[in-house]
Parts: sequence; structure tokens; C-alpha cells
Amino acid sequence: MNFFSTAPLIAAAGNLLIAIFVLLQAPGQKLNRIFFFFGICLTLWTFGAFMMFRVSDAEDALVWARLLHVGVIFLPILLFELSMQITRSPLIKFMPLLYCLGFFFLIADATPYFIRDVHYVGYGYFGTVGPLYWLFSLTIPSLSVPSLITLIKKRQTAVSIQRHRLTLLILAVSMLLVFGLHDVGPLFGFDYYPGTRIPVYPLGTAAALVYGGLVAYSVLQHQLLDIRLGLGRVAATFTRLLFFCGIGFMLIFVLALGFPHLFSLGSILGFLMVLALSGLVSSVLFPRLLGGNTETLERRILGDRFEYRDKVTAFIDSLPQYRLVAPLLDDLFTLLSETVKINRFQLTLFAPSTREVLIGRVFPPTLSGTTPPDYNCTLMQIIQQHPEKPWFDFSDLPGPTGEKSGDVQKIRDQFASLEPAFCFPLRSADDISGLLILGEKSDRSYYTAVDLEVISELTQNISTLIDQIRLKDQIGMAEKLESLAVMSRGLAHDLNNLLTPINTYIQLTGSSHQVEDPDRELLQIVSKNITAIKTYVREAVFFSTTLAPKIGPLPIRMLLDGLASICLHQLNKKQIGLLFEVPEPFEFRGDAVLLERLLSNLVFNAVDASPVDSSITVRAIRLPRVPGRPLWMRLQVIDQGTGISPDNLGKVFAPYFTTKDLGDQTRGFGLGLTICQKIVHLHHGTITLHSIEGQGTTIQIDLPTDPDAPPAASPS
Repeated sequence: MNFFSTAPLIAAAGNLLIAIFVLLQAPGQKLNRIFFFFGICLTLWTFGAFMMFRVSDAEDALVWARLLHVGVIFLPILLFELSMQITRSPLIKFMPLLYCLGFFFLIADATPYFIRDVHYVGYGYFGTVGPLYWLFSLTIPSLSVPSLITLIKKRQTAVSIQRHRLTLLILAVSMLLVFGLHDVGPLFGFDYYPGTRIPVYPLGTAAALVYGGLVAYSVLQHQLLDIRLGLGRVAATFTRLLFFCGIGFMLIFVLALGFPHLFSLGSILGFLMVLALSGLVSSVLFPRLLGGNTETLERRILGDRFEYRDKVTAFIDSLPQYRLVAPLLDDLFTLLSETVKINRFQLTLFAPSTREVLIGRVFPPTLSGTTPPDYNCTLMQIIQQHPEKPWFDFSDLPGPTGEKSGDVQKIRDQFASLEPAFCFPLRSADDISGLLILGEKSDRSYYTAVDLEVISELTQNISTLIDQIRLKDQIGMAEKLESLAVMSRGLAHDLNNLLTPINTYIQLTGSSHQVEDPDRELLQIVSKNITAIKTYVREAVFFSTTLAPKIGPLPIRMLLDGLASICLHQLNKKQIGLLFEVPEPFEFRGDAVLLERLLSNLVFNAVDASPVDSSITVRAIRLPRVPGRPLWMRLQVIDQGTGISPDNLGKVFAPYFTTKDLGDQTRGFGLGLTICQKIVHLHHGTITLHSIEGQGTTIQIDLPTDPDAPPAASPS
């Protein structure tokens, strides 16, 4: 029986170390603190059992019997609370009552009404129960059975990646229930198994380290600070050594069942020390023995912390080299799929002004039909209510304030095609600029604390870089417009000075020629070209001198009526209809002259690109309000014309770029869209263009309904 007297001591030491380890990972987490006290109770129980096997005096044994029951009393209560916390069960409300009951039994433990005496059973002492112990014995099944039922129900609805930890917790509760009821047999006088002369051995104390470790694993998995923590190579080696020694201890246990007389306390401790030292020395001399990454079991236990973190860190270090969002996202998707080995994920970026979905990309591309979340969805509400959280576990989403509990399940259903595991918000200052939703890993392994730490750092850096790219684009646009304004101002001034005497000469010369004079036709062509140049000068002057809009109240109907009168002549020349779509009239603030110029430029471009007897649509809507953001509106000019070729799409806003090379009448100067861009910029808005060659073009302008209004504070 020497082994069975030693096993509780090893279990006590192991559970104490695990309890401290778990607490140190997240001292502020309630779940970690609860497990710490659970581990202390396991330690009291197993160390007390060890001392009862070692003492030879009944009086000392009684003291240890009562001390170990300090831990035994609170074990089922703490395990019940752990289970309720992990499953977020409403039964958690009964915890104050259960702790009152526990303290009642604790007081009773010091009296003969709980432990009356002790008796010797051949290999050690056991307590003899008093009347209150019968009542206490009912708490073990009364708390364990509801815990099992709650955990099983939770497991049935959990995402597949989270079921493993719940399975282990179910196993731990089951073991504690079975072995706990088994070990109290001698306390009630059942010293032998029924119908035999085989003593009832304290298997529960021998196995305490096993289910203590299982509960710790489940708790750490729930907090995502599990045994796979990447605390550095020293800690990783130490973790491997624990498993190394644990396997050795289990092998000794099997041998002790058949040959108990061969083992003593010294031999067992000596064996474990030799095993640990040999493993440590071997890990130094042969690093791959305890530090490789090819073993399947080790990868499941420790994860791929050293395999991919350096690659992710190198990618983060290279982020400042990116100047455009598109190649950044391409490389990010490659990193997540090939290095981190995530089999499906979705990235959504919101427009900084309207908070509409700007980019919605998914991996693999076969999931392209997956709808990206919008800014006002329930998931976003949850994220905004918890600004302190760097990531969200889909199996443990907090419910949105003021919403029905079923909304959490609706969120999971919305992203079911992704098999979602975690969501990482891309935070921009106090706002959210995007979401990264991750599915399971390709090898179906579990996300570790290292995974979450690395991906959280990655998303933070990606978010910061995207903000910097957008800011640089805005600054670059302002600088470009200002430089073009200065250049255009100089060109306009010089051309105007040069044209004045030429135009005067042409007018004087033309008036002296007869109608039938052949030189008169040439002079008319020269005069027409001079008029075209003057048109350019006016455009350049307008572009260079319009610096501050005159903001005032402006009904949308008034703006569109003015646009119709400006464009009427051009529309009639090609018999093109101008249609207005305004679902709901509204008023906003803006510069009426500049906005008429903006829309007329776009309509004139549409007229030039549209066939005869076609139509052009101008749509105006007020966008839905986003909490914490100013109110925005949208203007669209839509035609069914020739469209723009892919080669020219990236050039249309470049100054002096034009495709109107059809002759003097329709030749453009390439400033129309540049002027539009400046007007939009002066109103703090955005302008985008979508075109399919041969099908038509849509130009979209998003403007704040009050450009002078200060930005609203983001929701906390």
C-alpha cells in the first residue's frame, strides 16, 4: 500500500502547483480565482489523506480527518460554480445559498456531529461520520448531477471547436462524482467491497491530480489561457516535462496495482526525480526531444507557438512598407491561411464616413456568398458595449444589452458558413473600422493563448496601418488639389494674357474680310479654338480660386431643379431624359452653386457617353443614421452609356486626363472630374466611380448633411 499512501502527496503537490499556475495567468478573472480555491481544496483533501496514511495515533488522525474535510466540503460547491460560470447558467444565482450551506458544514466539521471519530482499516485511518455528515453526503450528487446536465446541454449547442473543453469538464465532474462516492464508503463503515474481503482503496485521492488537471485545462481553455501558453522556451520545456513525468507516474500506478510491495515513498519520489532530470538533460543535449514541432500530440498540447509566431512578427514589422490597402489584405489572407492555418475567415472594412461595408472579403473564395456584417448588426452592438475586449469568443458571446437572449444564437446562425470561432474588431481610435471573423483551424486544433495574442497584435497593427493609409490618402489628396490649384492659377493667368491680343487681332482681321474671302473660314476656326482655350481658362480659374464653400440650408428638390435647368439644353440636343429619384425629400446644408456645378459636370459627362434617346438618373437619399456618427446623404448619377475601360478607370480623376478626343466640339480638358473631386473634398465627403465598359457608369457622392458640424463622439 505504499504507493497508495504516496499518491495523495503527489496529487497534493501537483494540484497546488496547478492552482497557483492558473491564478497567475489571469488573477483578475473570476473563473481563475474560483479554480484557485478549488485547487486549494483538492490540495487540503489529498494532503490530509496522505497524513492519515502516515500517522499512527488516532487523535492525530482525527485532526487530519477534520482538516481534509475543509477541502472536501467546498469541492462540489466550487466545481458547481465553475460549471455554471463556464456555461453561463442562471443556476449561478444559488451560489450565495450554497456557500452559506458550506460554511454551516465547515462549522459542523469541528464537532462530533460531522466527524465523530476515526477507525483503522488496515492501511490507514478513515473518519467515522456523525449525523450531519449524512446530510452533507447528499450535496455531492445534488450538485454534481445538475452540473453534468448543464454541461451536456451546453456542449450540444456549442461550436465544435469548443466542445472538447466541455467534454473534459464533463469527464472531471463525472470522475469526482464516482470517485467521491466511492471514497466515502469507509466513512460509513463499508471497509470492503460488497461480497469480498478486498479493502476499499481511496482511488479518488489517487486520481485527484487527474481530474484537477482536467478542470484546470477546461478553465484555461475557457479563458483561452490553457496549457499551450507560449511563455517562452523555458516554460514550454517545463510543460513538456510535466507531461513526461505524468506519464511515468501513471505507469507506476499500473505497476503498483500488481506489485504494491515493490514501491515505497522514497523509491517513487526518486523515480520521478530521475525521470524529470533525465528529460531535462535530454532536452538540452537533444533539443528536438522536448522542443520539436512534428509530434501530433505535442502540437495539440502546446500549439505551434515557435513555428509561426516569428513569421507573424516579421509580417508586422514589414507593415510600414505597405502604401495600398489591396496588397496588404492579399498578404494578410496568405498569412492567415498558410501560416496560422485558419481554414476560413472573413474580413470586413467599413467606410470611415458612412460606416457602410467598404470591403468584404472571405476565405476561401467559395464562400463569397457569405454576407458581411453591417455596422448596425447585433454583433457590432455587443462589441461596442465591451470596448475593453480585444476579441470575442463565439461560443461565449455576451448578450447585447436590452436585447433578447436568442439574438446571440442568431449571430452564430448568421455566420454559420464560416463555422465562427472568434471575432477580432479592428479598432480605430474610439470607433470600429472593421471586423475579422475566424473559423476553425485547418487541422482542427484549438486556438491557444498564443494564437489569440498574436492575432490580436496583428489586427491592432493592421487597423493602425489602414488608418494611416487613409490619412495619407486624404493628406495627399489635399496637397495634390492645392498643387494643381497653384499650377492652374499660373497657367490661366499666362494663357489669358497671351490670348487677349490674339483674340483682339482675330476680331479686327475678321471684320475686314468679305464673306466670300477664303481666309475668313480659317479665321473662324482660329476663333473657335481660342474660345475653347478660354473655356479651359475659366475651368482653371474656377479650380484655382474656389477655396471655401458658402454653406447654407439647401432643400434637395431645389438643388435638383437648378440642375435640370442647367442641363436642359445639353439633354435636348441628344434627346436624353433626366430622371430624379428622391424616395423622401430632405433638407441639408451645402454650397448650392458648387453642388450644382458638381452635378452638372457629372451629368454632362453622362450625356457625352450616352446614346440618343436614353436616360440619365440622378438619385438622392439620406443614409440611415449610425449611432455616434453625423448624418450623411448620398447622390448618384447613373447612365447606360459606353462605360469606361478598365485601363482608364484608375485615371479618370487625374487632372488633364480626358477621353473626349472627338474634335473641337466635344474635346475635354480633363478638369471636370478633378473639379468635382475638389467640391466633394470641400464638403468633407467622398466620391467613387463604378463602371462596366459597354454597360454604363455610376458615380456616387457621399456627403455629410452638415459639413460644418463637429464629428460626433463614438459610442462607448
